[in-house]
Formats: sequence, C-alpha cells, structure tokens
Amino acid sequence: MKRYAHTGRILRAALVAASYLVLALPAGAQTVLLVIQESVGGRPLAAPLPLREGLAASLFDAGIIVFDLPGVTPASGAAEISRLAQSGGADIILTVQADYVDVPLGGNIRISAHITWSLLTSAKGGIIAEGTRDGSNSGREHDVDRPALGVELAVPIAEEVRKALGSGEPPS
Repeated sequence: MKRYAHTGRILRAALVAASYLVLALPAGAQTVLLVIQESVGGRPLAAPLPLREGLAASLFDAGIIVFDLPGVTPASGAAEISRLAQSGGADIILTVQADYVDVPLGGNIRISAHITWSLLTSAKGGIIAEGTRDGSNSGREHDVDRPALGVELAVPIAEEVRKALGSGEPPS
C-alpha cells in the first residue's frame, strides 16, 4: 500500500510540473502524453528507456511538447490514461509498446525490436494514426547498442506522428 501512495505523489508532482510547462508554452504548441512500455523477452526494461528517449527528443525537435508519467503504461487503462492526459494539458496520447529480443553473439548482442504504436485524442480516445515498426542491429552488433537502436527506430515513428498531427492544430 505504501508503494502506491509514493507512486501517486510522483504522478501528482509530474502533472503539476507538466501543467506549469504547458502554461509557459505558446498557445499553438501541440502537447502529447507519451505512454510507453519497453520490454526484453517480456520483462520490462529499467529507465532510461531507449525508445522513449528517442521519441521525446525527435518530437521535441519537431516542435511537439512531450511528457510522460512514471508508472503509466499502455496497460494502465484507456480511461485512466485519458484522464491523466487531460489533467496534464495534453490533447493527444501516443501509446507505444516495444518488445526486444536479445541474442548473444560472442561478445556482442543482436537486438531485434517489434514496436506497435497508436496516436489518440485524449478527449474522445479516437485513433488518429497507428502503426508498427520492426528493426534490429543485425550486422551492426558491435556498433549499435540498445540506446542507439531505440533512437534509430524512434525517428521514423516521430515523423509519422508529426505528419499525422499536421499543422499542429488539435484534432477534433
């Protein structure tokens, strides 16, 4: 029970911080709640999450404000995610599920990833766009680790999200 009380305080603090950030932004800025879960062989990854970092940076570079809340995953439930998004000032929700498979190869690791994502309106829960992406570091195991692969896979997803959001006006 104590653990959940602590998580609640963290979520409230994150929402307050996000609210102040939203108030400081120009009126036309698009705000997105990023709800993400990354796992390896079904076990959740510990932070920092490579795909989350890549998506947040890529969307920010495109002029989209992104925030996430610790402990909120796609399994948190649509109604709860929508409530949190709206209370944080986000009119859009980006849910992402990334599953990695690691195969040891001598001193290196081959990493394969399968990603599913959905872009939703926070008020109505309507789907704006969705997609999947697969990738790996096959043949590049020595040069591309999980953080690099996460950023590499995030860039085209962020581009699809940016295109789906169009001019930056919130969808109705």
